[in-house]
Amino acid sequence: MLPAMAASSCASLKTTFSSAAMRRASGKYSASVAALNQAQNGLVEEFERLLKNAEIRQARIYLDTYSKARDEGIDELSAQARANNALTRAALRRVDGQEVWARLTPRDKEILEMEQALKQRMIDTMTEEERKEYLEQQEILDEMEAFWKKKQKALRRL
Repeated sequence: MLPAMAASSCASLKTTFSSAAMRRASGKYSASVAALNQAQNGLVEEFERLLKNAEIRQARIYLDTYSKARDEGIDELSAQARANNALTRAALRRVDGQEVWARLTPRDKEILEMEQALKQRMIDTMTEEERKEYLEQQEILDEMEAFWKKKQKALRRL
């Protein structure tokens, strides 16, 4: 009889222990999930704060430079250009939407120079008819790029 009691007691103890272990594990899991959610919420808030600060800095630099240029008697377009150049120097996005290749590595510059040299060599080896066709296609491509750039600029204003 004693071994039977011990067996039932042991089974009861395993069930109790398993339930307690599961509750502890589940508590740790929910605490981990809560901590993870809090950290993620903190990341989003921090990102939004940094984005807001960058936008404020961008506006301050642009408006200060633009106002100073206008006070010096510089025309509007030149003042805008100065303000956008100030944003470029500050490593911020320009207001006019112009892309700046400020972060070209020496290797990138070398590759661009090689591509331009190869392109020029290709153009030099073309016949007159091929060159004419190429220049027409390049003109169409430039027009399309200008069109899409205007579209994107208009969409940014919305």
